[in-house]
Amino acid sequence: MSDKNSINNDHPKIFISYAWTNPHHENWVLQLATDLRNEGIDAILDKWDLNLGNDTLPFMEQMVNDDTVKKVLMICDKNYVEKANDRKGGVGIETQIISKKVYEESDQNKFLAVIREYHEDGNPCVPIYYHSRMYIDFTNDAAFSERFKELILWINGKPIYPKPPLGPKSVLLSENKIYPGTTIIQKRVIDNITNGRGIAHGSIKEYFDEYHAKLELFRVKYSSENKFIDDILHNLEQFKGFRDEFLSVISYISKYEPETNIKKTIHKFFEKSLLYLCRPDDTEVWHTAESEIYKFVIYELFMYTLAILLKDENYDIISCLLNTKYFMTQKNNLFEQNTSLSFRCLKNHCYLIDKIAKYKNAYCSRDALLKERNEASGVNFYYIMEADFICYLKAETINTSWWPSTLFYLIYPYRPFELFAKSISAEYFKNLTKIFGFITVADISKLLDELSDNKRRSPVWQGRGFDIKALIGFEQLALSNELY
Repeated sequence: MSDKNSINNDHPKIFISYAWTNPHHENWVLQLATDLRNEGIDAILDKWDLNLGNDTLPFMEQMVNDDTVKKVLMICDKNYVEKANDRKGGVGIETQIISKKVYEESDQNKFLAVIREYHEDGNPCVPIYYHSRMYIDFTNDAAFSERFKELILWINGKPIYPKPPLGPKSVLLSENKIYPGTTIIQKRVIDNITNGRGIAHGSIKEYFDEYHAKLELFRVKYSSENKFIDDILHNLEQFKGFRDEFLSVISYISKYEPETNIKKTIHKFFEKSLLYLCRPDDTEVWHTAESEIYKFVIYELFMYTLAILLKDENYDIISCLLNTKYFMTQKNNLFEQNTSLSFRCLKNHCYLIDKIAKYKNAYCSRDALLKERNEASGVNFYYIMEADFICYLKAETINTSWWPSTLFYLIYPYRPFELFAKSISAEYFKNLTKIFGFITVADISKLLDELSDNKRRSPVWQGRGFDIKALIGFEQLALSNELY
């Protein structure tokens, strides 16, 4: 009954109980046992270990009662269950031995049902004595590899789902810690997106609505100016994790969610966020300074969203965010009661950040803060600068202003940003048409001429500007026969 090339005790020994239902089923069991042995598991099978003429009863008793046999697999199909329940044949004999051990055995992890069939009522085929115990489902051959991996782990006493270590005490117990509590919804959104579930778009909307509501937790009530500035800095530091959670959702949307209407959903999120720049409906006492923190976080979320979309070349969504109007429904707002606003409404001067000591000497305090907070974000600041430059050019085409202050951090020599560098291709030039309305290179040339003639304002910092033509890669565009 033992293999002459017996495996040493470092390899777990298991016994496989099954019914000789038909040749196909027997071959499946034989292949499973072979695969297990290939993985270093000493699988005992009657076809290998019981010679013709041997008494089956002592063999079965030894396999179930032998202390060296660490696990017993019961390969359950309808035939096996019928014989087990009716105590018929070899399976019936094994059942009498196994069931007694199942009821008496203190180690509940020795026996495992491997399901090969389901009953017509949808319940798995398992013997009566095994009812309500854990099993492993091998009915779907397409999922064999994943189930086989789980089986290997079980046999070796390893958890299929390792318990994570305990973390520090909950942030809910920490003083002055803002805990939005949206992580569970965020994980559900990401799971729905990555698994291609039809409810993904709905769960994204649900997350955005919850995220928008939880922005209220970061509100800073105005008191004395110095304390107010300190409170803003504290809440902005707390906001980093909340920001990164949002960006992870945007990143998954950008990579895996091609659904056309998603661009409207993202646009709607930023449109609703503008309400935080208004006096809340439920209060009569409101200081306009309370909008300061929201001016920054809305701008930060918008710039990072554009950066992620640029990296993934999601130009349709970018076009929607830059070309679709934002409607203000609140009367008491910072936009002179205007209700139809360009994307420019997402960038507002944060005058209190200018007064923060560490940013006083920076060219632009808001973007100095943005740059400093970028280090742990996982988003390359290059794409934020590209987003800023695109917003600047787009603003010029609609006769508004967007000062691209992040370009202060550009390193000389200037090279064209990725979108423009690739636009020497006619296919990529279509993206410039979507975003800016440029039909030909001549349209870009006209805008550049107006900027150089001071008909429009070109950004200059402390007497130093930047070469807009170089950042567009205009010479390369003009030399492209496809476009000029």
